[in-house]
Amino acid sequence: MSRAPANLDPANLDRVIVHHSASPADDTTPETVRRWHIVDRQYEDVGYHFVIGADGGLHLGRPMWRIGAHDGGENATSLGICALGDWRIGEDGVLPGALQWETLVLLCADLLDQLDLPTSALRGHRENEPASTPTLCPGFDPAVLRDAVALERSSRRSRAPGLYPYTT
Repeated sequence: MSRAPANLDPANLDRVIVHHSASPADDTTPETVRRWHIVDRQYEDVGYHFVIGADGGLHLGRPMWRIGAHDGGENATSLGICALGDWRIGEDGVLPGALQWETLVLLCADLLDQLDLPTSALRGHRENEPASTPTLCPGFDPAVLRDAVALERSSRRSRAPGLYPYTT
């Protein structure tokens, strides 16, 4: 029997990592991803802390206080988000729809604000690893996401500066 995942130390969290499922969005549900992780990979639970459906629905994955299983060497210092769908650039992938993108931007802005992290702490899975790393992630240009999140965070601060005294 596998043991429960260890708890995260919030003081060690220094990034939010975004993934895509690299699967057809119409055929993939949060339950599908959970099954892949628990049954196929023998994880204790789904590896991501959040899963975003193609319809923009936000689903809780692994509890935030538990170390994830989404990025080998960075699980103990990060939160993981998986957007359902195949976002590969130059492939048969489909970029996110407006509702899914909006949910992703808002969730990332919320998490970075709550963790008091700069927008630069937002990363695509395997973004800084060599091209030879065998993965289909992140499937999109993470700089585009960081720009959208930075704009959202800036907009929040201009509307209610006293409510967002956090890092930008």
